Amino acid sequence: DKSDKVGRREALALLREAANLPAGTPEARQERAEALNTLAEVALQLGEEDQVVQALEESISIKKSTGDKHGLAISYGSLGRFHLFRRSRTSDDLQKATSAFAEDLEISRDIGDSSGQVSMLSFLGLCHLESGDAARALEGFRQSRDAAASLGQKRNEAFAMCGMARAMAATKAPELNSELGKLREMIATLGEHDRAALKQAIEKVREACSVAGVRFEV
Repeated sequence: DKSDKVGRREALALLREAANLPAGTPEARQERAEALNTLAEVALQLGEEDQVVQALEESISIKKSTGDKHGLAISYGSLGRFHLFRRSRTSDDLQKATSAFAEDLEISRDIGDSSGQVSMLSFLGLCHLESGDAARALEGFRQSRDAAASLGQKRNEAFAMCGMARAMAATKAPELNSELGKLREMIATLGEHDRAALKQAIEKVREACSVAGVRFEV
């Protein structure tokens, strides 16, 4: 409501001040980078998209200079999600999202962040799917599924399987029905919370299957 929006604008003003404080030491630069990440989150809630990009790009620059690889991956991931899920998304946004997720994936592999790799592989799969490259999308989702399965991350595994089904539906792949059967079995093993978190992904599968002339219900 109005009071919440006013509160977020006040928070945004304070974050701007924090982000502009002198940052002569590595610790101060790190604090500034974290303030910029939070500023980006609040700016996104207020619909101030230019500030989102500016804050995240500055945060990335600082984290590169301080060698904060974990923080750098987080900032790249945030930037990628902003471009991928932007309401007024363009083909340029998809390219920027793909680039940011690829950077995050490379860093996650470098620092041994397995969970980060799972997420980025699926996000890259989504980028390829939205760009019309179903083959690359399928490969990204398949890698994400396998990695998630090895970590015991059933929700992420199911999300990747949803992506695989969408990619197969896009090309009317002969193995689609088999994959849908596996997806149903996986969803049946999930708890209520995980199923709720996957509601949109499952609906996307249903829509893709409908276009391909295949019925999918869970």
